[in-house]
Amino acid sequence: MLEVAPECYQFSDWPLHLTVVPWFRVKEEALPNTLLAIEGISKRVGSFAIRAKANAWYGPQGNVPVTKVEDTTGRLAKLHHELLQSIQSNGGTILDLTYTGENYSPHVSLREDGSGLLPDQFVRCSSIAVVEKTRREVENKQVVKVISLV
Repeated sequence: MLEVAPECYQFSDWPLHLTVVPWFRVKEEALPNTLLAIEGISKRVGSFAIRAKANAWYGPQGNVPVTKVEDTTGRLAKLHHELLQSIQSNGGTILDLTYTGENYSPHVSLREDGSGLLPDQFVRCSSIAVVEKTRREVENKQVVKVISLV
């Protein structure tokens, strides 16, 4: 996330964030090893910089405001590809592969009030958060793990 959120933080409206991999499912017993793999890859790839580009509309109905970003170091793409491979090799299932791999389009989802990154703004991403949808309500989410990239 671009806005810092601690582990166990629960929310329904997304804070300012950059999606590295889409929702995935792992068996509960595989979660500890999956989290260790995500942490190992993330720390090895390290922090990376992005630059805000054009605004766009994403989502199934094209109604989600985002800002496309440029991967200025190449590390975001590396992180994306390596995490996808690791999650799947650990028995995880990526729930929607449509916008992964060569179709990955890095973007920052805007806040509910429409605010976000400014054009050409550079941001250093120095941590990632693993987020789960809680079992109680589909719209609620919780940060499971925060991983420092520095």
